[in-house]
Amino acid sequence: MAAAKAKDYSVAVLRLSLAAYRLARSIGIDGVYSRCIVATRGITAGSGFATSELRVLLVELMVASHEAWAATIVAALYVDDLTLATCGLPRCVINTMIRVIDFVVDWLERILLMEVSAKKSKVVAGKESIAVAIAQGTSTQKVSATTHLKLLGTDSVGGARRSTVTFKCRLANLGTCSRRYQALRSSGATSQQMVRTAAVPASMYGCEIFGLANSVLNTARSKIARAAAPEAGGKNPDLILMTLDGDQGTLDPAFEAHGSPIKHWAVAWWGHWTAPDNLRQAFADVARRCAGNAPKWQQVAGPTAALAASLDRIGWTMPSAHEVIDDLGAAWDFRKDLPAAILTAAKGAVRRWRLNRVGELLPKLIPATCDVGDPLCESTVLVSFGSVTEPIVNRRGNRGKKSADWEPTHRGDLVSAMSGGQWAQVRKCAVPSWHLTDNRCQLRLAEVGTLAHRAECMVTTPAEGWPEPPKLALRAMGRSSTDRLALLRTKAILVLRLPTYATRAGRGGFQMVARPDTLRVCQ
Repeated sequence: MAAAKAKDYSVAVLRLSLAAYRLARSIGIDGVYSRCIVATRGITAGSGFATSELRVLLVELMVASHEAWAATIVAALYVDDLTLATCGLPRCVINTMIRVIDFVVDWLERILLMEVSAKKSKVVAGKESIAVAIAQGTSTQKVSATTHLKLLGTDSVGGARRSTVTFKCRLANLGTCSRRYQALRSSGATSQQMVRTAAVPASMYGCEIFGLANSVLNTARSKIARAAAPEAGGKNPDLILMTLDGDQGTLDPAFEAHGSPIKHWAVAWWGHWTAPDNLRQAFADVARRCAGNAPKWQQVAGPTAALAASLDRIGWTMPSAHEVIDDLGAAWDFRKDLPAAILTAAKGAVRRWRLNRVGELLPKLIPATCDVGDPLCESTVLVSFGSVTEPIVNRRGNRGKKSADWEPTHRGDLVSAMSGGQWAQVRKCAVPSWHLTDNRCQLRLAEVGTLAHRAECMVTTPAEGWPEPPKLALRAMGRSSTDRLALLRTKAILVLRLPTYATRAGRGGFQMVARPDTLRVCQ
């Protein structure tokens, strides 16, 4: 109350806020409620006045700290988390930090009657010995030395280093939660929607700060794919994520791993988070440090380097701090182009990057020449028909309803085929630990049990035969190679290369005006 009066804060609002904190509350689960509890300490979670009230309390501390150590200390206060940073010679750093920590702890505990958490208060430094000296030199003994810590939910270390300890812990926790998502699927819920809503944001939090190296990104994508897809072994993460995402979804953590650094850098320019010279200097330092032939991710030590390495992975380049050129050759200016537009372009680049990875897995999938018109057309676009399969896979709209040739029970078969979950006898025999030697179809013990044989097996083929494809589909299939038709029949995956045209200079593009299932591409 004294702090509010000194800062001309509304006493009436403060009185109402304190009265709201004293309201009796209870916890209820499925209609069963606990006894009423009146909190006598702390601020209720979700209070709209919490930040203003803490600011009223702590502003004098920040002013006093600034007046005493403005030239040597950088202080950052985020709600109730106070970060103190300094740099210099080891002896000066140790002596300065000891005085500042003792001053801040004394103010909080003696003047404001608050308790400083000894468990959560940590010290990190470029050398571990400096952090140990600071922790041992403080008279309050409220801080302890460590090599890494969690700062506002993200990894932080001392010096120019990169840490992903907290992120790896989140990935490990995600692995243990996979069965819970599978349990949701067995109960009838859409597990991929739950994974996209909860698992991806929780595991990818703060990735724009430290970035995801190739190996870590592969691990994250594998765990997300395992949690979202039906339980079965042998599936490929790229195929699973492409199947579940279609051409609009963002379940793949690669969207966050690449889009988040780009988005924050674009918003930093657009929203003037800092002076442009600071961004240019950070970019120049990264460009100088990464000029050698060493792997880029070995040079990453901060957000700017993480941005550069992430862009390089999807084929983007940064000629300068305010400009980026995407994988299609379009130039984007962070000072002029909307961050949302740049982020949309980045998501398209991630989809092309993922499709190329699938093309490396299935070498005959992506055609080298154009399927329509001039085979050597210079400007082309790949269409993977995700808008056709995604509604069926995710049970949206009318695509999954029963028809003459389709039943909802076929959905699991489609997902399994597209994601590589089909185990033909030949594939089983290729696993050494299973000790299988008979690669023949186990239904007739005559032909070799391949994926192609499944469509020709006399035991499983209906008496009236399999239904013929529509006439338009037959005309399109007539233009496809034998290898691509085999992938279409066994994996339900087809990629077409269609002609497109560049618009104005630097902004080549293609926009679908009709969904692929209504395009008469064969004409």
